[in-house]
Amino acid sequence: MIRSGQFYLFGLILVIGSIMWGSYEKAVDISIDKQFLPKPIIGAEKPIRFFGVVSRYSPRKIYRGYQPISLYY
Repeated sequence: MIRSGQFYLFGLILVIGSIMWGSYEKAVDISIDKQFLPKPIIGAEKPIRFFGVVSRYSPRKIYRGYQPISLYY
């Protein structure tokens, strides 16, 4: 590889690395914006808990499987 090719390759690696380093915090942030949360129900007996599941099964199987967990909380 000639000398100028090495400089181009080094510059390309430097640019890609800086883009990855600069966007890392945004990529791993899993916080939820307040505007997307539902409003709390006034007079609710239990606090609302949110959880997600992998929808590999039908909604009926998911409901049956996770209903005990949701009743526990």
